[in-house]
Amino acid sequence: MAFSRSAPKLSARAVVETLFKASAEEPPKFSHADLSDLDLADLDFKRADLSSCNLFGTDLSRSNLEGSNLSRTKLDRSTLTRARLSHANLEGASIRRPSIYSDMSLNPADVPTLRFVNLCGATVTARLDDADFTGANLSRARFVVWAERHNGGPPTTGLARCDFSSARMMGVDVRGVSLTGAIFRQADLTAADLRSADLSYADFEGAVLTGARFEGARLEGAKGLG
Repeated sequence: MAFSRSAPKLSARAVVETLFKASAEEPPKFSHADLSDLDLADLDFKRADLSSCNLFGTDLSRSNLEGSNLSRTKLDRSTLTRARLSHANLEGASIRRPSIYSDMSLNPADVPTLRFVNLCGATVTARLDDADFTGANLSRARFVVWAERHNGGPPTTGLARCDFSSARMMGVDVRGVSLTGAIFRQADLTAADLRSADLSYADFEGAVLTGARFEGARLEGAKGLG
């Protein structure tokens, strides 16, 4: 990530004060700041510039980040339960093993809102079953399966039943990821890497699949593949 290790560490109080003083005409600026391990839940970030920030371990539960700039930001181990990220810019961000669900019931209502989010070139290791990625930009994004599961438990990366309708997914890498029941209607999957993915009962009606790779993928019940 591009944040500076010498950046001053901000307190939660300093963040709240900055947000309180910000206006719609002048969004708050936190670019390159160290906001790691803070409790920033339930805040309205007012389309803040959080580019290249360190948000490792930060609690962003239920916070409004819609339209915010989180490009190249580190969100590893953050808490994103019910966070609002629609229209946010997460280009090149790192989102490794965040907390999404409030308990082991995997309630779909806990998943962040992600409509029209920009995840171009981002690296994601997260269980996001049932997420709505309608109109999102996932081009060159990498959804990586984390293999260290000595004690069992659910997989760390999952996109089952996600809605990718009209999403831009050129060159997306979802190798080995569960995408069972996912909707790809009108999505652009040009050169997408879908090898060994579970695509059973997925819907590809109207999707662009030029150059997409499906070797080893599970395709039982998939629609729209000709």
